[in-house]
Amino acid sequence: MPSSSPIRILHLVDSLEPGGMENGIVNVSTRLDPEQYDIHVCCLRKRGGFAELMPHPDQVISLDKPSGFSMAAVKSLKKQISEIKPHILHTHNLGPLIYGALASSFGGRVALIHGEHGQLDRHHLTKKRLWQRKLLYLACKRVHTVSESLRLDLIARGFSEGKITSVTNGVDIDRFQPPENKKSARRYLGLPVNGKLLGMVGRFSEFKGHMLLLDSFEQMCEMGIDIHLVLLGSGGSEEAKVLSRVNSSPFSYRIHPVGHQPRPEDFYQALDLMVFPSTHEGLSNAVLESMACGVPVLASEACGNDEAIIDGENGFLEVFDSVEGLSSAVRRIITDTSALGSAGNKARLHMMGSFSIDFMVRGYRQLYLL
Repeated sequence: MPSSSPIRILHLVDSLEPGGMENGIVNVSTRLDPEQYDIHVCCLRKRGGFAELMPHPDQVISLDKPSGFSMAAVKSLKKQISEIKPHILHTHNLGPLIYGALASSFGGRVALIHGEHGQLDRHHLTKKRLWQRKLLYLACKRVHTVSESLRLDLIARGFSEGKITSVTNGVDIDRFQPPENKKSARRYLGLPVNGKLLGMVGRFSEFKGHMLLLDSFEQMCEMGIDIHLVLLGSGGSEEAKVLSRVNSSPFSYRIHPVGHQPRPEDFYQALDLMVFPSTHEGLSNAVLESMACGVPVLASEACGNDEAIIDGENGFLEVFDSVEGLSSAVRRIITDTSALGSAGNKARLHMMGSFSIDFMVRGYRQLYLL
C-alpha cells in the first residue's frame, strides 16, 4: 500500500440507486480524508441517483450490463481496473463479487475486499450460491459484514472465521435528530396531525414485508384505531404490486407512499413508531436513522437488529409470523404512550453512544489497511 499517495479504492456495485448499502458507501466515501483516499465507483447495471452524492461524481461509471451474466461486462471491468489502477477493489454483495473476482484474476491483479450487507435469504442458501461464496471468498483479502450478527451467521454456515470481520453500520447523529415539535413536523409535510403515525422504509422487495404490514394495518383500521402509515422508498421487484395494493385498500386515504426522499429525517421526525417487518438485513441504516431521530423501532429479532435494539427499553423486537401477531404488537406499543416516549429518548441516546458514523468510518479505515 502506498505511503505518500492516496489509497485508490474502486467500489463495485450493481448500481447507486437509493438504498441502505448505497447510502453507506456515500457516507463513508464523503468522510474519508480525500488526501488519503481516492474513491471511484463502477456500477454494473446503472449509475443511480446516489452517484451525484459521491465526493467525485465524475469518478462513478456504469458498465450498462444487461440482464443475466455478461462476459462483456467482465471485459469492460478489466479495462476499468487497468485504467483506474486501484489498490483495492471493494465489491458489495454476491453479484459484484462474481464480476470482481473474474475481472481481477481471482484477486491476483488487485487486492479484493468484499462486503456482505444482508442476511442470506432462501435464494442465497442454495448449494450453488453457498458454493459460489465459499469459492470466491478465497480470492478476497478480507470479507466484512455490516453487523456482528451477520458475521456470526456466515461463520455458522461454514464460512472461514479468520477471513470475516464486521464493520458495524453507523448513523450521522448530527443530521438525524429528534424534532422540536412532532405536530409541526407533520404539518410541514402535509401529514395528519392527530392519531398515531407509523412508518416503514425500504425498497419494495418481497423480504421487506410490505404486504404483511399492509394487512396488519388494515386489520387495525377495522378495529377503529386512529392510525396512519407512511411508506418511504422506491424501486424493487414488488413496487407495482405493493402500490396497487395500497390503491385498492379501503383505507388508502390513511396510507401515504412518499417514494424516495432525499431528506428522510423530515419524515422520521413526524412518526410515532417505525416498523420493519423485514427478515433479511445486515443492520438497516433506516433502523439506526429512526432511532437517532428519537423514533422507537419495532423490528424482527433477526437481521442484526438486536445489536441496536434492546427490547422493551429503546425499541421492540418481535417474531413476525402472522398478520395478527404484527397487529397485536403494534397495538400494544402505540397504546402505551409513556413507554413509547421513553423508548424514543433511550433510542437517541444509544445511537449517540454506540452507533456514530465516525465509529463506522474508523472501521473502514482499519479495513483498508491491508
